[in-house]
Amino acid sequence: MAACVDKWQPAAYPCRLREKFYCLLPDCTTDRPVAVATAASGSTGDRVWDVLRAEAQADADDEPLLRKFYQDLVLSRPSLEAALASMLAAKLCIPGALPQDQLRDLLAGAAPALLLQSRASEVFGVDVHPGARIGCGILLDHATGVVIGETAVVGDDVSILHGVTLGGTGKESGDRHPKVGDGVLIGAGASVLGNVHIGDRAKIGAGAVVLRDVTDGTTAVGNPAKPIIKKAAPQRRPEELPGVTMEQRWSD
Repeated sequence: MAACVDKWQPAAYPCRLREKFYCLLPDCTTDRPVAVATAASGSTGDRVWDVLRAEAQADADDEPLLRKFYQDLVLSRPSLEAALASMLAAKLCIPGALPQDQLRDLLAGAAPALLLQSRASEVFGVDVHPGARIGCGILLDHATGVVIGETAVVGDDVSILHGVTLGGTGKESGDRHPKVGDGVLIGAGASVLGNVHIGDRAKIGAGAVVLRDVTDGTTAVGNPAKPIIKKAAPQRRPEELPGVTMEQRWSD
């Protein structure tokens, strides 16, 4: 540290604070602006631009590596407006040069969505494909081990317990995942496979494997899942939504 202090030469770093801070203020004795001693030759008549050019020239003389930068951006421009227009044009002609373009490319692409989805699957044990359509008022109870496929559709006010799979059979392509209506309750460990439709207000029992459509208001249990006989099914008012009441009795 002492060696660096001993070698420091103040004369090598001329101070231009006076020109920078006082050149644009009026002289307190004459009410006239103070003359800029460091202004570049051939004044443009714009005091601000003259000061900027003078400081740029001084910095370029002090540091040769900056000479081309200052020459292209400041010293070769006739005015501040021309310099700003040139810089803006250079930014606009280069894709991704502007900060908003970089932010858009970072946040609005498919890759970040897949990255977040992959990280969520790793941390929480939930695999919800970004292409799945999910309604409002959804409850993922415990939210572990839940898998929802790409073409799956889940309606409003649906409750899905842990260990539920809304997946494909592995034998289909394209639109291959379940369509779940509104107010549905899907019990723990249930699997709904294939492009089947689960009607509104339906209930899927815990551990059930659903391979066929389930009509509105029906309770389906078992492997493979079958509807419970109507006379044994608990009576519910049409406006009651199992996905909201979380009533998990499958029969009287």
